[in-house]
Amino acid sequence: MLIDELSKIMIGIIRTGVILRFTVCMIAMQKADDEMEGIKKRIINLIVFYIIAESIFQLKDILFYYFSNT
Repeated sequence: MLIDELSKIMIGIIRTGVILRFTVCMIAMQKADDEMEGIKKRIINLIVFYIIAESIFQLKDILFYYFSNT
C-alpha cells in the first residue's frame, strides 16, 4: 500500500533527524557552557516533537485498522 510505504519512509526520516539533532545538541552542550539553558530547551522541544510525531503515525495506523474492518 502506498500510504504505508510513505509513512514508513517518513518515520525513518523523522527518527534519523531526531537522532542527528540530539547528537548535534549534545556536542554543542560540551563546547558551550554559557548556552546550556538554550540547548536544554532545544532538547526538550526535540523530545516533545518526537513524541507527537510518533503519536500521529500510531493514530493513523489505528484509524486505518479501524476503518478497514468496518
